[in-house]
Amino acid sequence: MPHLQPQTWNRTVDATTFIISTDTSLISRDFVLKAFETPEMYWTGPVPPDQLDILLEHGCNFGLYIQHSADPKTGNNPTLEQIGMARLMTDYVTTAYLTDVYVVPSQQGKGLGIWLISCINEVVSAIPKLRRFLLLTGKKGPAVKFYERELGMSGTGLDEDGLVCMVRKGAGAGNPHH
Repeated sequence: MPHLQPQTWNRTVDATTFIISTDTSLISRDFVLKAFETPEMYWTGPVPPDQLDILLEHGCNFGLYIQHSADPKTGNNPTLEQIGMARLMTDYVTTAYLTDVYVVPSQQGKGLGIWLISCINEVVSAIPKLRRFLLLTGKKGPAVKFYERELGMSGTGLDEDGLVCMVRKGAGAGNPHH
C-alpha cells in the first residue's frame, strides 16, 4: 500500500539540513526513551524498551533530524541526529490520532514544529475516507491555538485530567443525520 511507504521531507535553514521521515528504521530508540522522560512531555513517562518497539511498530512515526555532512577527511558518511518526533496512530482509512509531538528545546523557535505538523497534516489529508483527526493537549499554554491554526482543529472540552480533545472532521465523516 503506497501510503505505508516511508515519506521524507527536507528543509535547509541557515545552512543546516533538516529531515523529517516516517521511516521507523531511522528512529533513535534512545532518543524516544529520553524524550519520554523530559518535563516537556508531561503527558507520558518512561516506556520499557521492549514495549517501545511495539509502540513504534504500530504507528506512523515522524522523526525530525539534523543531517550532518559527510566528512571527506575521515571518510564518514552523512549522519542523522534525531531532534524531534511525533506519532500518528492511524488505520489509514477512517481515524488518525496525533500524539507525542516533541522538538528538543535547543531546536525550538526555528519553525521546525510547524513544519513537522505540516508534514503530518499532509499525510492525514491524503486519507480519503478519514472520519476524524484527533489529539489531546493541555488546556494551558499556546497548544490549543497552535493546533487550531495549523491543523484547523477545534476543542471539544476538558477531560478529567484537564486535557482538551481537539478534533477535525475528514471527508469520510458523512452526515450524522442520514
